[in-house]
Amino acid sequence: MVTVALALSLAAFGLLSGLAWKIAPVQALDQRLLQRVNGARWPAWLDGLIQCAHPLGTKWWFVGGLVLLGLLVRPRAPWLAGAALAMALIERAIKAWVRRPRPFDGQTGVRVRQSFQPRDASFPSGDAARIWFLLSACATGLPGMPALCWALALAAGLVSVGRMRLGVHYFTDVWAGALLGIGFGALWAVV
Repeated sequence: MVTVALALSLAAFGLLSGLAWKIAPVQALDQRLLQRVNGARWPAWLDGLIQCAHPLGTKWWFVGGLVLLGLLVRPRAPWLAGAALAMALIERAIKAWVRRPRPFDGQTGVRVRQSFQPRDASFPSGDAARIWFLLSACATGLPGMPALCWALALAAGLVSVGRMRLGVHYFTDVWAGALLGIGFGALWAVV
């Protein structure tokens, strides 16, 4: 059983462990991981799949997902919206505080594979936080919907790997965002 303390601890652990990129050896590993994922030769169909999955982590898809989940859990929808808003505010505040440059701004040779270059800070990944929030909320708050949870799990994996493949996030950004989302998605289910 997930508790409030466990859910918040998971989110805090993700953010604090993600900040390990400030340690030189971790930062070097983070950069090598990005170069491997971003620069590798992948089949065109896989890059196409990642391109298609990219919008699933954006704010508008997130709002749509919240509305859908809210309709499924009408009496608990305000709590769902509250947990999502709290997560989004924390993500934005940390981006403003940490101000980590995007990989394409801080490293040479990073190929941006999406149609625009985000201008906000890199840490933590908001797209990862949003899609993992939806998965966590579904898995913990709607246990009778396994097909939806599996679809969200696939989307979360694609969006997360895609953030690095598209050249807009480091692994630690995605890691921190994912755990932030999981923690707050689970928080909703226990509140």
